[in-house]
Amino acid sequence: MKPINKLIFSILLWLGIASCATSPRESAVSDSSEEATVMSGELEAQFTADHLSAEHQDALEVRAQQKLLDFADYITLISNPNIDSTFRQQANEQTRQLFIHPQTMISLDEENIIIEEFLDKVRLSGKNQQYIVQNIEIAQPLRQESAQQYSGELTFSQQSVVDGQGNTHQHQAEIWVKKVDKKFGKEEKKVWEVFLGNIK
Repeated sequence: MKPINKLIFSILLWLGIASCATSPRESAVSDSSEEATVMSGELEAQFTADHLSAEHQDALEVRAQQKLLDFADYITLISNPNIDSTFRQQANEQTRQLFIHPQTMISLDEENIIIEEFLDKVRLSGKNQQYIVQNIEIAQPLRQESAQQYSGELTFSQQSVVDGQGNTHQHQAEIWVKKVDKKFGKEEKKVWEVFLGNIK
């Protein structure tokens, strides 16, 4: 992975702010004036441009890797029966938002099932299972598929640990970038956002 320069760092910072601004748990307290200030000048042009620059693609690839780590954290939380059901439900919703489509297929536990079925299986397992994702690498850099969509691929190792014991498996995850509507105060803009796709 290339070193993160100042522009990429700025893009990643903005992506984090944009995600928080539109997440259910943060939207009620978001400051519209701050959001409007962030979406300005050159940085705004990067996010609303017709095509992704090489630096913006690099930043979104880093963002995809973070979303994969978030996915592991969320499903670890969902699987823990000792955690309050409200928090587990919030994690369930946040997990869904990581993926490009509700019919996305997940194959982490040797079954190829849609994300919703996978989350139900994790939640109902009754096991306090820890999901660990490591060694994430870009297997296929982002490439343009259409005017509104890019795709790429990550590889990673995943370990499922129950009672201190677990097995490690190698997996591939699709990454997709497309334009989505995001609100910034009273204004709505189409900006590039990255999502996870099928995991096999």
